[in-house]
Amino acid sequence: MEVDFAYCFSADYLAQAFDSLCLDLKTDEGKILFLEYQAVPVILNHLRISSKGLLSNVIDSLLQMTVESKSLQPFLEACSNTLFFRTCSVLLRTPKLDLQILEKLSIILQKLSKIKSNKKFFELFTIHLMLQEIQRTTHPEHAFLCINLNSTLFNLGLTKCNSLASNSSH
Repeated sequence: MEVDFAYCFSADYLAQAFDSLCLDLKTDEGKILFLEYQAVPVILNHLRISSKGLLSNVIDSLLQMTVESKSLQPFLEACSNTLFFRTCSVLLRTPKLDLQILEKLSIILQKLSKIKSNKKFFELFTIHLMLQEIQRTTHPEHAFLCINLNSTLFNLGLTKCNSLASNSSH
């Protein structure tokens, strides 16, 4: 029984810490410190489905870093690596991933897809294929997710519109 109590206590403590972090990341100073202390790899340790209670808090912290600011580009560069994309790939393979988590992750991936050198990470971890499958199976009423998926796939050069445009230019 003590183990369960200790786990719940530490999960509650971590959830509070992430709530606090999310508030701090609403300020430019908080974002600068996040980057200065190289917090992305630390955060990624908690971005997994086994910490279901924390998953939402973690994704909210990462999402807060994608708000337009001077810190956005350095944050995206800090996420442009094998660890980040591998973690996202594992998360995307989760059966019945919560729609809100998926929508928030799609925002982050959409911003990362604008960086041309990240295409190799999308391909290496087959994220582009998973996004295509999610796009194919997502109900049209989830317009926000559909738009983000379309935009990401367009940025990666993987949409029908893009291939038609490239075919007509030949």
